[in-house]
Amino acid sequence: MDGARFKAEIRDISFEGMRLSTPIEIDQGTPIAIQALGHTIPAIVHWYRDGEIGVHLLERLEGQTLIALENADDDLAEFR
Repeated sequence: MDGARFKAEIRDISFEGMRLSTPIEIDQGTPIAIQALGHTIPAIVHWYRDGEIGVHLLERLEGQTLIALENADDDLAEFR
């Protein structure tokens, strides 16, 4: 991946993790940076399955950020 950017759709979100749809397979343990709503959210990929990844966020989301992401359009996240 080496700095490449891809669009992803946030499918599920919590204070400490996300499930994202992705157009490419990403290996477990890969560090990524999710960019959404002006935030850069560092994360580690925990699993890949059928076009989706599960990530653990390296910084717990603040409540307002979580609510904003839950209420935003689905197709807004980029990761690299």
